[in-house]
Amino acid sequence: MVDQAAHWLDHVLPDVPVRQWVLSLPHEIRYRIAFDPKLQSEVRGVFMRAVQSWIKRRMRDLGFPGGRTGGVACVQRFDSALRLDPHIHALVLDGVYIGLEDGGEAIFHPLPKPSDEDIEKLVRSLHDRVYGLLRRRGVLHDGEYEEMTTLGVCQAAAVWAGCVQDAESTDAAGRRSRLRDGRGALKGFSGGLR
Repeated sequence: MVDQAAHWLDHVLPDVPVRQWVLSLPHEIRYRIAFDPKLQSEVRGVFMRAVQSWIKRRMRDLGFPGGRTGGVACVQRFDSALRLDPHIHALVLDGVYIGLEDGGEAIFHPLPKPSDEDIEKLVRSLHDRVYGLLRRRGVLHDGEYEEMTTLGVCQAAAVWAGCVQDAESTDAAGRRSRLRDGRGALKGFSGGLR
């Protein structure tokens, strides 16, 4: 991860201020993106579009309309304890370029440091966008996840790094099974982005 970030800074991103953004998700979403590469890619896209749109809106409000920004992102699949914990790291230009469309010299205008209120608004937007994506993909129905198969419950346990016990599940043939998870983490959403 460190080598990749160094490559991006040395060879990909221009020599302007760059901010690191990290998207950490509720456990149930972590489980879903850990085992669905297409959904993982879509969540990463939602994250990058939300951050870049937020930067462009802020810069427009500061008198720099029509600016363009960019960045790179990757999914890190594990946390420092090597538990399955997919989360997204992004390096995004901390401002916008103006003048790209005129064919003239592009000038970079840095973004002031975001306030706590700015971050809160962005997190709310990300929350709505990610949950909207889950609904469109059929992973989330009216605030509840689709029923997990027994295998799915075991895979989710890898995300929560817990012992699978005391949770009901249905396999592909419709048979019910009862497993157990002492922390009760399999009962739905944990309340938004963390």
